Amino acid sequence: MNRTKSKYWVLILILLLVFIISLGYYSNNWSIDRQIAKVNISGNNLVTKEEIMALVAPVLSKVSIGQLKLSDLKRKLENIPLIYQAIISRKNDDILEIKVQERSLFAIVVADDRNTLYIDKSGYILPKNLFPGMHDLIILRNIQNGKFLDSSALSGCVKIIDALNTASDALSCVISEIIYNGINNSFKLMTSAGNIAVVMGKAENIEDKIKRLKIFWFMKMVNQDAGKIKYIDLRWADRAIIG
Repeated sequence: MNRTKSKYWVLILILLLVFIISLGYYSNNWSIDRQIAKVNISGNNLVTKEEIMALVAPVLSKVSIGQLKLSDLKRKLENIPLIYQAIISRKNDDILEIKVQERSLFAIVVADDRNTLYIDKSGYILPKNLFPGMHDLIILRNIQNGKFLDSSALSGCVKIIDALNTASDALSCVISEIIYNGINNSFKLMTSAGNIAVVMGKAENIEDKIKRLKIFWFMKMVNQDAGKIKYIDLRWADRAIIG
């Protein structure tokens, strides 16, 4: 009798296990076969939701959740010129979350033909019509190499601007231009007040040079006659030479 009861409960447990496995299998397949029901988009400003959905919607209408490849959709979105990065994830299986990081205006380049180019931090040229009006941005000169931007010159300019912004917002406002010398790969800054040349040399030890400029400008410049200063040379370690 006990043996019969034991066999009975073993059979019940086996049937229950099979039921649970089957339920999970069919539930998973049901979920995979469904389509995305909702798309949430955030981070966009220049690119409209309609532009994003015009690219996303045709893809979602053709594939189920199980067939959707987020990496492929990410590449499609990042082909939109003004989108720098797209982060895509699924929420509750049938909700698609899209967070975009748009390209932002970083500096203004004076091109070889005297025209101005608006660029982001990577050197991507942005449409001027999207950024009307005046911009309080640093102007970059002599960084164009033929039809393209000189990558080494741009990299040095980015390091300098980042160091200026890190040191002080007020200090970044002091500098109006960065001038690149392609012959010796050196940089010179021009101040907005007094048109003083700040000689940086090569794009080395940038943070240290900017710290010395900050100390001089905000602690010692007040005691100087700015009209008599023509340049500040930061090429030498631990000092700022005034001329």
